[in-house]
Amino acid sequence: MKNYKELTTEEMANLTNEQIEQYEKLICAQEGIKMLDRPVEPTSDVDETKNLEIFKINGFGGYLYFTDMDEAKTVMNCLKSLNTIGTTKYFADRKYFEVGPEKDYSNKPVDISISSEMVYTKDKAVEIETASKGYKEAKKQYDADLKEYNEAYEAKEVAIKEFKALYEEACQIMHYRQTLTRIFYRDYLPIAEGNEQIAMDFLKKAYTVNEGDETYIKLHKPEENK
Repeated sequence: MKNYKELTTEEMANLTNEQIEQYEKLICAQEGIKMLDRPVEPTSDVDETKNLEIFKINGFGGYLYFTDMDEAKTVMNCLKSLNTIGTTKYFADRKYFEVGPEKDYSNKPVDISISSEMVYTKDKAVEIETASKGYKEAKKQYDADLKEYNEAYEAKEVAIKEFKALYEEACQIMHYRQTLTRIFYRDYLPIAEGNEQIAMDFLKKAYTVNEGDETYIKLHKPEENK
């Protein structure tokens, strides 16, 4: 593989994407820079939707839960019919008992009622936690891989900076030469009645034309002008 510094301007500008990639890899290899693929960020595809509706009887500490609404209503009605059920409270450090439902922050009795909420079944909770641990481990590895990738990428950008600058410069030069060539044969040669030297003198009066530009123009004569 030819050293990129030995390429002509035209050869440099005409490099294919594949050739550019090969030169960049060669530079990285010569500099001892790792050639890494960007890591793929892990995703957690576990459905964390709560899958069980439960019913709670409010008024006596809220510790009675049911998965069947009818059973909850039966127990609630039973509680309402009892005369000695109540809750415990504290006065200073002395625990005492008070008949009736618990009271809210305004000291009003809490309505004995049923409320519902969505929770997980134990199996679903275990499944989510297991998946979460796996995701956290994968994310930790991804972060480490991404750090290594970014470091290698930054080192690569520094290493290929000269090559990229030469390539961009070559592309600009070739674009300019192609423009000069088109103008030369389309505009100046006809008004010079086919005399290339006179046409070149006209061109040089209007544009900056160096030796390389002039050689390129002469070597890339359109078919209709040959």
